[in-house]
Amino acid sequence: MILSHYEHEELRREIDAAIMELPEAYRSVIIMRFQLDLNNQEIADVLGISKENVEVKVHRARKALRKVLVQRWNERGMPYELPASK
Repeated sequence: MILSHYEHEELRREIDAAIMELPEAYRSVIIMRFQLDLNNQEIADVLGISKENVEVKVHRARKALRKVLVQRWNERGMPYELPASK
């Protein structure tokens, strides 16, 4: 699926709003990983936790984000489908 510039911007706004609905622990790792482009070791260093713990948090945060997005889209009757999570 190729998105137009408008659709891409709309999706970006949707994702940003959904991120803000996440619990702080998930929100912070999502922001550090995908918006600040930090790798898992850098995030671990910032948070003072193990790299493995960051990997678990990122995985759980992505699942939570996906759930929020799908729920928001379903509530509005939007036909978006996300690919299966890894």
